[in-house]
Amino acid sequence: MDFSHTHRRLGDPGHMVPYEGRGAKLGIQELYRTDSNGRWIELDRNRFSIDDVNSNTSESAIVARYEGGTSPTDLHSIIVHSPYIINFLARVFADYPEVYTCLKHVEFVKPFHQFYHQWQPFVDAVEQETSAEEHSHVKLLHDLIGEVIRPIKVEAEDLLANGLIDFKHVWVLFPPTTEVFFHSNGYDQLGRVAKDFYANELQYALECDCIDCDGIGFGYVPQIISIGLYSGLKPIHDLDCIPVSMHPDKELRQRLSARGCKFEKLNGVHYRSFSGAAKVDPNKKGYPEEVSFQNARIIIDPAYYFSEPRGISNSVFSRRQVLHKAPRTKTQTQTFFESRDSELFGNDYGYGYGHTQKPNAKARNQPVNTGELDESLEEPIKSLSEDEYALCAPTVKGYSMTHKAWGVFPVDGVGEIEWSDAALERLVLQDDYKKIILAFVQAQLSNKDDFDDVIQGKGCGVIMLFQGPAGVGKTLTAESVAERMKCPLYALSSGELGDTATDVERNLEAVLKHCTRWKAVLLLDECDVFLEKRSSANMAQNKLVAIFLRLLEYYQGCLMLTTNRVKDIDPAFESRIHLTIEYPSLNPDSRYQIWWNFLHDSARVQSNQPGSSIAENDVRNLAMRDLNGRQIKNVVKTARLLAARDEVTLNIEHIDTVLRANGALVRSKVKSDATRVPHRRGGGRRSLYK
Repeated sequence: MDFSHTHRRLGDPGHMVPYEGRGAKLGIQELYRTDSNGRWIELDRNRFSIDDVNSNTSESAIVARYEGGTSPTDLHSIIVHSPYIINFLARVFADYPEVYTCLKHVEFVKPFHQFYHQWQPFVDAVEQETSAEEHSHVKLLHDLIGEVIRPIKVEAEDLLANGLIDFKHVWVLFPPTTEVFFHSNGYDQLGRVAKDFYANELQYALECDCIDCDGIGFGYVPQIISIGLYSGLKPIHDLDCIPVSMHPDKELRQRLSARGCKFEKLNGVHYRSFSGAAKVDPNKKGYPEEVSFQNARIIIDPAYYFSEPRGISNSVFSRRQVLHKAPRTKTQTQTFFESRDSELFGNDYGYGYGHTQKPNAKARNQPVNTGELDESLEEPIKSLSEDEYALCAPTVKGYSMTHKAWGVFPVDGVGEIEWSDAALERLVLQDDYKKIILAFVQAQLSNKDDFDDVIQGKGCGVIMLFQGPAGVGKTLTAESVAERMKCPLYALSSGELGDTATDVERNLEAVLKHCTRWKAVLLLDECDVFLEKRSSANMAQNKLVAIFLRLLEYYQGCLMLTTNRVKDIDPAFESRIHLTIEYPSLNPDSRYQIWWNFLHDSARVQSNQPGSSIAENDVRNLAMRDLNGRQIKNVVKTARLLAARDEVTLNIEHIDTVLRANGALVRSKVKSDATRVPHRRGGGRRSLYK
């Protein structure tokens, strides 16, 4: 992909503009108006005329337009008609954007930025002009514009030499293609100046080119930066936007280049960890809010972000940004997000102006696996250069697995996942069950299972049911397997799917689509309502079961269901379950192992030292309390906070304090001293922790 700059001017510098009698007269026609709402009239220095003039059809080489209430001394603009001057300007401004020398006349408006930024090349070209006739025309322009530019240069150069600038002359800092530094919603950002203008008397605006991605390729998107009116002088480094060359931090560009290199590698689909603050839409209402994360799991997927409808605001979110392979031309005004899109994610993160095009229908409706999770389709184009890294966006678009919501995540907070490889080892389950579960999941994720139903695409998924009381390790099984397989785990409860059959169908369909695209293991907790046998007495529940069965029939991923109790599983669903595992209640031996592991892990986290001050007899006594695994974990976690407050190693007093506060001491089932818990780890038990 070529990101070389394309000129915003049209026409060939060597091509003479057609003559047609326009601009042949060697001289300057002067026009005048009293205010911005007045008509342009021909100026007589001795008296004012009231004759209207069409300045676009003048025979004079140049039309100079002045304005002012008392005397016509303020040059407002000039219109060049001379073909000699236009051809000359085509050479001088060959690399300068938005000087269109292909036109029959060329207009420049005060404060004549183009001539200021190209003044020395302009002067040099005038002096080198060999054609007498062309030189006479060009000299008219040189003398006229020089009266404006020279005083500006004297004043501006004095300010710049002292690191100061006033609002009137702030534009001198930003010639086209200048790299500038600014803040985008609190993040450091670089852009390349495309154009600048005074939006009004109170605002000076820059339109800069930045680089973003759409999940497939990279391109330029515009960013508008404003500098508000201020009085007097201001240090340049205090402006909201400054040239990178004038920034006091000389390592700034290198730092942002490193971030851009990371940004490039995140294009496509990636399962990553994220820590920090990000904007997500957890309520799916179309209004994102800032949320803090700590080692949270996210899926970066910009292509899916732009193609997939989100929540109730589909018309707002289903927009694909328009990327340009080179900085935009004058006619390329399509930008990142449309009106309200800008209010949501666009302006906050730098890209929210103009109109957009709708996403490709095929991309929106067809599930596609891309990037790291599946490199078979839509391989991202990675072709940024070292110079372009610094211009990359500070954020990536992704999906929070915690909030089940799309968001915009700062690149600096994205990191590799620290997988918990030991989780499956700590899970005490019959080895045969472990092997079967891993085999099912691995086959589904790698698409190695070619077995299909009579109807193609039907019955290709794998469904596993984990039954047992709370806190015995059903959810831990799914988490441990996902950690071992290093794949996303999409975990949710049946209540999150909605209250009505319509909500459940819409939300479950979306979840299955997510999991298929990302090759995620789907864990549906507390799914009793979908499993119970249908009856004529409960038509609403019958409808939920029917929807659930229909959608799962064609789901080709891996689904794990957990339930605390099911009175009677519907036969239609029971026949679709590939593996059912019964989890017994924890016994003292199992609880001993859970206490032992959590206490010793907490001791290492707390003190960075192995071991614990809690004796084995204390652990055995704790195991006699009728607590499940989740309750034990919460007790240890709270006790660890107490120990951290006391700045001591975790001990039995901290545990007892938490148990008393929870009232667990009253419910404990402490046996007599004659009853001892076997001091074993592992064995043939079916507890869920080792």
